[in-house]
Amino acid sequence: MPQLNSAAEDGNATSKYTVRAYECNQQNKHLSSEDRQRKIQGLPVRICLQPDEIAQSDGIFIDRVEFWTWETTFKGGEAKQTAVKEGKDDGILSSLSCPDGGKICILETMLTVNFYQNAGSVIGLGQVTLTSGAGTIDVQKDLFQTEFTFKFLHYPGSDEIETEETQALLKLVTEQEIETNKLREEARREAAASEGAAVDEL
Repeated sequence: MPQLNSAAEDGNATSKYTVRAYECNQQNKHLSSEDRQRKIQGLPVRICLQPDEIAQSDGIFIDRVEFWTWETTFKGGEAKQTAVKEGKDDGILSSLSCPDGGKICILETMLTVNFYQNAGSVIGLGQVTLTSGAGTIDVQKDLFQTEFTFKFLHYPGSDEIETEETQALLKLVTEQEIETNKLREEARREAAASEGAAVDEL
């Protein structure tokens, strides 16, 4: 499975540089093939975006991720989930960070239930602007290229949960994660507001 399908390879990018997109772990290292195939509802998909070696040697890094959308098709329909819009994550199901001066950007997204309903492929589409006026890059990342089905067990060695029960479980996990992320975002905003008020008092 290719790690990256970039519009830069098709000649559609406005820069001589490219941006690599790959699934990564907490240390921002490439996931193994086995780990890339193991997708669990309720856990975020984590991808890293990184300028190619030529860009890095020229001192060109990521200025910002303009947008990122996840797309999939499944039996009965299709789904889209916007993770980043106008350079900002949604603050609920997605988080975006570009540490170390944009040498790398990390996007984590909690995909909704529709992305686990016998999807044939999950594709991430985005656009990245580089520093120093080096241009804008279209980026695409394929998570799955073959049909897959998730099966949940009550506990190791037990029977599989029935389809309706599985869907109910997935829905509950997603709802709980959304609520948790909302609370985190509210706490972050309150902390930022308190910090701003303290600065004003000084």
